[in-house]
Amino acid sequence: MSRACVGGPGLRWGAAAVCVFASSALGAATITTLYSFDNVHGAYPAGGLLRDAAGNLYGVTSGGGAQGYGTIFKIDGATHQLTTLASFAGSDGRTPVGLARDGAGNLYGATQNGGANDQGTVFKYSSATHTLSTLATFAGANGRNPQAAPVLDSGGNLYGTTAGGGVGDAGILYTIPSAGGVLTTLATFAPSARSGSYGRVVIGDGGDLYGTTVAGGVQGGGTLFRYHQGVLSTIAEFASPINPPLKGFSPQAGVVLGSAGTIYGTCTEGGTFLGGTIFEYAPSLPNLNALASFKLETSGRTPQGELLRDGAGNLFGATYVGGANGFGSGAIVKYVKGPGGLVVVATFDGVNGENPVGSLIAGPDGTLYGVTSSGGSSYLGTVFAVTASGFVVPPSCPADLDGDGVVDDADFSIFVVAYEVLDCADPAMAPGCPSDLNADGLVDDADFSIFVVAYEALLCP
Repeated sequence: MSRACVGGPGLRWGAAAVCVFASSALGAATITTLYSFDNVHGAYPAGGLLRDAAGNLYGVTSGGGAQGYGTIFKIDGATHQLTTLASFAGSDGRTPVGLARDGAGNLYGATQNGGANDQGTVFKYSSATHTLSTLATFAGANGRNPQAAPVLDSGGNLYGTTAGGGVGDAGILYTIPSAGGVLTTLATFAPSARSGSYGRVVIGDGGDLYGTTVAGGVQGGGTLFRYHQGVLSTIAEFASPINPPLKGFSPQAGVVLGSAGTIYGTCTEGGTFLGGTIFEYAPSLPNLNALASFKLETSGRTPQGELLRDGAGNLFGATYVGGANGFGSGAIVKYVKGPGGLVVVATFDGVNGENPVGSLIAGPDGTLYGVTSSGGSSYLGTVFAVTASGFVVPPSCPADLDGDGVVDDADFSIFVVAYEVLDCADPAMAPGCPSDLNADGLVDDADFSIFVVAYEALLCP
């Protein structure tokens, strides 16, 4: 492992230094620490990152900041300087768990605790007024303690889950309309069939919602669910923790949608080596299929966040602990379907971060970005980048405006904002005018026709 750090005179490591760590896992992949948290600007990042068209990164810390209850931050894509956009005060929430972003640059998220009842909130950070507002406060009956950020559909409506509350205190699936108003419970996870959701939902064809519950189901190991036209149903169940759970149990993250109804995700427990699994669901399969099992001494254990799918169909993710002969502080991993199997891309060692959390995202050049919840110069967590990871950049997919590999409702929301501005030369237009799909200087009906074709296809080529 080699290290090189650069930083301007008089600048703290946490605020300005960029440290590069060459991982020995593959010999080529490199972990670069973009920022080490220092408590003043936040501590213990959570929920992964978002990236805008200019390359700026957005995220949250679960602690630190002005009041010690967490922050919303932005990291400049060119300078890697961090700006604290907001600090939570407790009354407006504490312990934020992640973000969503609309086409106008507004940020939405949830806090695990705080608010009037100390059971969590849903919030909005306005990019225009630079203010934080509470959209909803959880009180138990309408859910409590969300563990993941909500997602946005094309109309700007929010959808999310909670770990508890509702009937039987088993968690709920909720929505908040784009025009504001009260939080509405769409469904309650029944203790006899499902129990608590820790991951984000994902929006599929026709507005269906997909996600996981950490426990419940007939066998008690958790479920894979679908919400379709007002009905919540279990489409697959995970094994009982009591029986040999070779396919895994306790899924704690959201899922990734593939082609032909295929769904990919992770379990934090079980598998051949009891370190968790990568699973696959397909309508053609009689049962869930365990694609890979995590092992503490090699790939690490306890996978975190949703998987990231590249242009070749490989799946990337992170494990919370292990790797590097079992002494690592978590690892970046890649699953190559078929004989390739599970490959360790890079391993954390504490100095370059420890305990990665949330989901990875990819830049247009294939660089991976994420956060660790601890480690770094102050041991309060880091923002990192991984280069030469083997991530295959998907073929050009201009309509995928948020770069997540699918052209979905989130992209529609971004497109609509640009469509209403119209002229790429207007200062209100997003930098680079990415919604101008035919490159004529306007975001108009011609671009809309191009966008609709991609939107109906959903998956990027």
